[in-house]
Amino acid sequence: VCVVVTRYFGGIKLGAGGLIRAYSGAVRDVIYDMGRVELREAIPVTVTLDYDQTGKFEYELASTTFLLREQFYTDKVSYQIDVVKNEYD
Repeated sequence: VCVVVTRYFGGIKLGAGGLIRAYSGAVRDVIYDMGRVELREAIPVTVTLDYDQTGKFEYELASTTFLLREQFYTDKVSYQIDVVKNEYD
């Protein structure tokens, strides 16, 4: 995790301790808002379809936990998808 706090205004009204509390408070708020993220192993998969199949496929894909990485349009449509390992079947 990386959090960057940018200070746009100079000045010394908060003092060193006040700046540290303000910066650490900003970082704490971001981490609490972010919540937990689960890291799961995924398998990269490429699916190639005819154009007339893409609407149904994209609809079904939206209801999964798979991550669509990229789409390529040529004479067919190719989808690069990350499939969670335990859902690969």
